[in-house]
Amino acid sequence: MKHITEPFAHSLTSSIERIIACMDGLDAEGINWRPEASQPTNSLYVLAVHTMANAEYTVLTMLAGENIPRDRDAEFAAVGTSADWVHQRWADLKPKLEATINGLSMDDLDRSYEHALRGTV
Repeated sequence: MKHITEPFAHSLTSSIERIIACMDGLDAEGINWRPEASQPTNSLYVLAVHTMANAEYTVLTMLAGENIPRDRDAEFAAVGTSADWVHQRWADLKPKLEATINGLSMDDLDRSYEHALRGTV
């Protein structure tokens, strides 16, 4: 029997994997390229780094109570020489996210949580 949260875990992890897959076959210039626009834009590398950090914060820190330091500004300044670090980071993070989400109880799902930027959610 599936845990009630399994679709949420799948949705989160598959979304991150689609972002990471966009870097496949790109060199350093490709993964760090930012489109020109009137507003600041982000590279694929930044999107992957920030999305993983955001998921880690939301799931492991906010929901599970782990104390994991985060430097949000550094996420948006991230630059990589290849996608290797992103792939390794994801290989380490994905099972933790899945286990935590799939371990949430109905009481956990009904509870309010404090988000550093969004307040009570």
